[in-house]
Formats: sequence, C-alpha cells, structure tokens
Amino acid sequence: MEKIVNKKENIINILVIGIMVFFMGRLFYGSFLYGFILIPIGVVLYEQRKKQIYLKRQKRLEQQFKDMLICLSDSIKTGYSMQNALREAYKDMIGMYGKDSKISRELREVISKLKLNMNVESTISEMAKNINIYNAILFANTFSVVKRTGGSIPDIIKSVTDEIVLKESVNREIEAAIAEKRMEQKIMSIIPVLLIIYVSFASPGFLDVMYTSVAGKLIMTVCIVLYFFAYLWGEKIVSEEET
Repeated sequence: MEKIVNKKENIINILVIGIMVFFMGRLFYGSFLYGFILIPIGVVLYEQRKKQIYLKRQKRLEQQFKDMLICLSDSIKTGYSMQNALREAYKDMIGMYGKDSKISRELREVISKLKLNMNVESTISEMAKNINIYNAILFANTFSVVKRTGGSIPDIIKSVTDEIVLKESVNREIEAAIAEKRMEQKIMSIIPVLLIIYVSFASPGFLDVMYTSVAGKLIMTVCIVLYFFAYLWGEKIVSEEET
C-alpha cells in the first residue's frame, strides 16, 4: 500500500499550513506567536489535505485503469491471448502515463508473475487489491467468475469498460454541476480573512482593542472557531454532493 503523501508533498503541506496557521494568529490575535495555540487547527487541516490528495490520486488511478481496460479490450479483439494483451496494455500505459505510474508498475508486476507461470486470475485479483479502486475489484471478480464458468472474456471486458465509461460520464456531469458551488464556497471562506486584512490596513489600530483586552481575545477566539467549523462544514457539503 502506497503512502498517502510522499516526503516532498508532506514537507510542502506542513510548510504551507504552518505559514497559514501563524498568519491566522497574527490576523486574529495581533501576533504570530498566537499561531502556536492554533496548531490543533493546523493538524486538522493537514489531515484534510491528505484526504484530498488521496481522492485526487484515486480519480487519476480510475482514469488510468479505464484506459488500461480499453487497451486490453482492443488487444483481445485483434486475437491476442489474455497474457499477451496484458503485455500490450503495459506498453500502452508506459506510453500514456510513464513507467513510474501506478498502473504501469502494477501491470509490470502482473507480467513478472505470469512469466513465473502464476495463475492469471490470481495475479489480476492481486493487482486489483493493490490498486484498491471499485472498478478494478469489479473487473477482477467478474473476470474470475467468467474464467471459471467458461464465459466470453472479450465480452466481459467490454461490458466492464462500458460501465466504467458511463460512470465517468455521469461523474463529469456531477462535477460540472457543483463546480460553481465549490467556487462559491471558496470565496465565502476567504471573505472574512480579506475583511480583517482590509480593516487592518484601512484603519490601523482599529482592532487593537480586540488584540489587547481579554474580552477582545475571547471574541476573536469565538470568531476563529466559528470560521473554522464553517469552513469544514462547507467542505463537507461540497464533498457529499461530489460523491
């Protein structure tokens, strides 16, 4: 199982979120040092960012797997055996996504196992587990059943491919429909920050009472907590509509 984020992504995310947290400390409390008390918020944002990266990778992998199935189907239609069709699909995936892409690495592993005379059903099943997306698992399970019952492999590959293409088309329509809502959510999230920045520059010292008094700090704490939960709520609503 691959890590959700690699070392480089991890460092970049920590730096960006860290800068943002300390900037919020300066913005809401008048000092960057208050960023330390906002570290728990930074941790939540970091975990959310990891989840977003994971979902993007899964979408990318779904696209790669769909293209692999199309190449596999085309090769089988021209008379290739399943083993040779997998080899041709591997070459096509290297051309499309590079040898270091997830799909290329998994196909390379499949071909290596087939060279050792391992069972094609088990190797495809293992690949599906490693890829860990619904379409791959669906294909592996269906292929295994068809192989045992003597069904038509080209037909089942075409059927699964058609289902994936249809699902992708529906997902694109959903994404287009909620793109405007996502943009609205981002704009609404940044407006409070922009207002505080504007007030700070337009009327220097206007917020000093909020930064220096206990009551002011309590009010700003309530504001940042409400702002944070409103942001998470907005992200949750948009994410649920996407799924």
